[in-house]
Amino acid sequence: MQRGIWKSEEREQLSIPATISRVLSANPALAVGLTAHKQPPYMVETSQQLTVSELAMQADINVGTASRKLKQGKSPEQIIEEAQQWRHQMSQRSQKRASEKAAPDGDISYIEAQRLKEIALKNLRELEYQVKSGDLVPVAEVNAWVAGMIIEARNILLRIAPELRDRLCIEQDPAEIDRLISQEVDRVLQRLAEFKPN
Repeated sequence: MQRGIWKSEEREQLSIPATISRVLSANPALAVGLTAHKQPPYMVETSQQLTVSELAMQADINVGTASRKLKQGKSPEQIIEEAQQWRHQMSQRSQKRASEKAAPDGDISYIEAQRLKEIALKNLRELEYQVKSGDLVPVAEVNAWVAGMIIEARNILLRIAPELRDRLCIEQDPAEIDRLISQEVDRVLQRLAEFKPN
């Protein structure tokens, strides 16, 4: 093998475990201190060779947890099994919590009640905004205003006859009588249009 230029098959042969085993087989004197460490510290003994990060990915746990469990003396198979049991327990707990949040009589779940509460609060805030902006008026105020307008209209209409009585007695022309009555009705309608409650 030449230095500097490597062929692709040579790169594959240069994996760390292969390189370590080649170096140790070529120099048995180096292997004397390494007899206790048949595997490099980042390798895990299983039926297949795994690194700690590969074990963590396979068990779906983080690398620190996988490393800690290996230091505790657990095998990779035990670590993977424990991870699966832990995930199963967590899913059971979440299902139990969801069922506890449901109402005892089964009418409505806690989450549904929270959703309905938020909708009601949103509607209440919208109503408060519409009242403050003047888009909505309380029914009592509208009733008071309409009642005041009706009373004012009644009073004005009752005054038409006494005010026009003398003028209508003098007039003999029906067109002039019609004009006087129309003029008074228009004045009453104008006052009602400008009505402001007290």
